[in-house]
Amino acid sequence: MKHKGMIGAALACALTLVASAEIRTDFNHHADFAKYHTFSIGKITTTNPLDASRIKRVVERDLEARGLQLVPTGGDLVVFAKDKVKTEHEMETMYNDIGGGWGDGWGWGDGWDSGWGGGFDSMGDMDAATTAEVTQREGKFVLDLFEGSSKKLLFRGVADQSVSDKSSKDKKMLDKDADDMLKKLPMKPKKAAKMKM
Repeated sequence: MKHKGMIGAALACALTLVASAEIRTDFNHHADFAKYHTFSIGKITTTNPLDASRIKRVVERDLEARGLQLVPTGGDLVVFAKDKVKTEHEMETMYNDIGGGWGDGWGWGDGWDSGWGGGFDSMGDMDAATTAEVTQREGKFVLDLFEGSSKKLLFRGVADQSVSDKSSKDKKMLDKDADDMLKKLPMKPKKAAKMKM
């Protein structure tokens, strides 16, 4: 039972890591981001058409928080975004009865003689294994900001992660990915203006 508990804990940690997105960003380090005051939304292409409007809202909120004003066309910055989902098929083998363990020789005590005597116990019955095909949906989300006048790429964010079968999780994931990417944009958010009552 002790081994099953350790395996369960390891799997839980692995699943937590898989659920989080791997986000990478880069930007043109020579660009003067302070000179940009407006932005427009270019093409946003998503697997689920409803996600396009969600991404647009997140981008608008984040860029407006940095003092940029949304204009229908001709913005200093133009935003493009796309996602792609593909299905991966992998074969996974689970060993049903791995016996043994670390034995008495683990650590600095007895069992580690000059001939490496202690250490691992018998590994048990390695023939008891189950192999199954696992289907995993992998997604890539790319968010680009171009300079409107020169059409040069100024900022790119890329997120890679597993895609859920639940649209509510995917929605939250895309929102968070876009938000996390734009936090890396070299334009600090402006302090929120106090609302007049």
